[in-house]
Amino acid sequence: VTKEPIQGNTVVLTIDRDLQRLAQQQLEAVCTEISSTEGAGAVVVEDVNTGEILAAASYPTYDLQHYYDDYSSLASNSRQPLFNRFALGTYAPGSTFKPAMACAALEEGVINENTTFRCSGVWQYYDVTFQCLNRRAHGSENVREALRDSCNVFFYNCADRLGITKMNEYASMFGLGEQTGVEINEASGVLAGPASAERYNRTWQMGDTIQSGIGQSDNLFTPLQLANYCATIANKGTRYECHFVKSIINTSSGSIEETGTTVAEELPISDNTFNIVHEGMRMVAQQYTLSSIFRNSGVDVACKTGTSQVIRNGEEANNGFLISFAPYENPEISIASAIELAGSGTSTAELTSSIIEYYYSNNTDEKPAQSTGSLLE
Repeated sequence: VTKEPIQGNTVVLTIDRDLQRLAQQQLEAVCTEISSTEGAGAVVVEDVNTGEILAAASYPTYDLQHYYDDYSSLASNSRQPLFNRFALGTYAPGSTFKPAMACAALEEGVINENTTFRCSGVWQYYDVTFQCLNRRAHGSENVREALRDSCNVFFYNCADRLGITKMNEYASMFGLGEQTGVEINEASGVLAGPASAERYNRTWQMGDTIQSGIGQSDNLFTPLQLANYCATIANKGTRYECHFVKSIINTSSGSIEETGTTVAEELPISDNTFNIVHEGMRMVAQQYTLSSIFRNSGVDVACKTGTSQVIRNGEEANNGFLISFAPYENPEISIASAIELAGSGTSTAELTSSIIEYYYSNNTDEKPAQSTGSLLE
């Protein structure tokens, strides 16, 4: 019995084909430069005012046109090219968590914009000594300066004053540790706290709360979550559900059903708090190496770097993260990158800068329509 195939409806994606191609190429270049045998990572670009995913790349990857022929070798590859790192990869976010902490501390009144804590490079908490990065002493810093310098000691103090319950209340508002709503399989991640400790058969301690305040402890988030979290900061408090489907074209009638936008949550955080955090993130993009990298982006950028320690082949190494939004005034896009073994978040800035530069040099009203019904190459 033969049945004639019936043409299904056409799904129009939010993905910008050319931006996706660039993101994939630049991601591969960065990962390969870090390690030709172990380099891996992901990058996500989101429209901060709709939740549309404009580009989402994972590396290593594979050629979809040869997927079935190559499946055996792909499935046995130790580098896991079939693993979708932007949606399923979960990473300790490191200092990219600090803008959320700043929002929580400011809103709860445990600090104000002028509150300072003195950083001597170490912070004594009862019988435990916590360190700032490389034991560097930052001196007295307020919240903007602490974001700029990624001062651990400042945010240790915030975590001590807030407590894990209040910290997680704000992290949840930003969608951290939960799915973003995209139409593909995605990981939920982990929000550190007593519940996560119980799952790992241990008791939550106050020292865990301190570590959680700088994005460590049990915290594990996907690049999709980080992009959406950054988008929520950029637009000052509207968290959208992320989506890949822009519209559906009905084959029989030709009618177009727009997906539209869905607001997941309106955060009860003041514009003043967001303005302070924006200013701190802008200062990050203006310092040292980042300033020279973002100089060619064409627009002003705000960002936050992050580093988290991992053990690879029995040796300590660092993953690098960067969350960014642009333009600084009236933001349009957010970008989150997670690069394994990058050493630091700064190492991912070239990738972010190339995406921003490309987006704003090609994002015009006269941009030609992109073809549909074809594979991305």
